[in-house]
Amino acid sequence: MSEAASAREWTEVVPFGDLPVRAAARYPDADAVIFPDRRHTYASLNEAAVRSARSLAGLGLGPGDHLGILMPNCMDYIEVMLGAAMLGAWVVPINARYKDHELAYVIENADLKLLITSDLIDEHVDFVELLHRCLPGLAEASDPTALSLAAAPKLESVILLGESRPAGMLDRAAFDAAAQGVTDDHVHLLRSRVRLRDVAMMMYTSGTTADPKGCPLTHEALVRTSVNACGDSFRLTAEDRFWDPLPVFHM
Repeated sequence: MSEAASAREWTEVVPFGDLPVRAAARYPDADAVIFPDRRHTYASLNEAAVRSARSLAGLGLGPGDHLGILMPNCMDYIEVMLGAAMLGAWVVPINARYKDHELAYVIENADLKLLITSDLIDEHVDFVELLHRCLPGLAEASDPTALSLAAAPKLESVILLGESRPAGMLDRAAFDAAAQGVTDDHVHLLRSRVRLRDVAMMMYTSGTTADPKGCPLTHEALVRTSVNACGDSFRLTAEDRFWDPLPVFHM
């Protein structure tokens, strides 16, 4: 049989949340993600993603719910994004450069149930101050697990993964504690129910001529594009390292 005839003519893909599970089984000790301050092997990344999924589920996030992420690129971003995908939730990466009007619009338009942010780059962008301006009543909220905001009627909680606990928001300790009532088995049960044609992510356009528009991407679209790019275009192997300086929210 010729090389052309024996070559695979299709690409096998799995739901986005299955990727860390499969990679952890195949390459447990290989580096998966490296930041200047933290690194994960595929095994530790999978464990962290499951922990994040448990916390998110403990805060009420489930299949079909929308999670907004307003962060710079960091390890928390990767862990939370994969954890949400395991639950079958929609991940909504939010442009970290949005101003008040754009941010308020996307939070309401995306029907976010939970929003996760960070104080990692306070010296450049103070996301807490920005959110307090965009969401009137957030700073005065008495119960950060059950928000009731006119500007974002479906938003139940804002979580800050950082060093502080701003008014109206849950902190990292509360996020971690939310995992206690959810088992790994529950996460994997929900993960097993996710289908390739389910929506995994909603990316917003730049909105250069009007308000930003949400573009839903299925698990298949997200994973197949990456597999084809890394395998066919970039020809990456298990021995390679790939540097990507682009923000996760870039479309």
